[in-house]
Amino acid sequence: MRKFLILMSLCASSFAAVHTGSEEFIKRAVAEHGLVEHEVRELLQGAQFRQSIVDAISRPAEGRAWHE
Repeated sequence: MRKFLILMSLCASSFAAVHTGSEEFIKRAVAEHGLVEHEVRELLQGAQFRQSIVDAISRPAEGRAWHE
């Protein structure tokens, strides 16, 4: 879950301020994963949208093993 939060911080611009599902996301992250609410809020407020990251995670995975 922490990796997901880091990814969100890179992909979303002011996530907590503009995303309609942000409150529910924050509450779920706190309840299900024991995260600290104010830390989640701070992380999401500093988020910035990066199209290159969205493009990279949108591409299908390659058919090779990780070590290749």
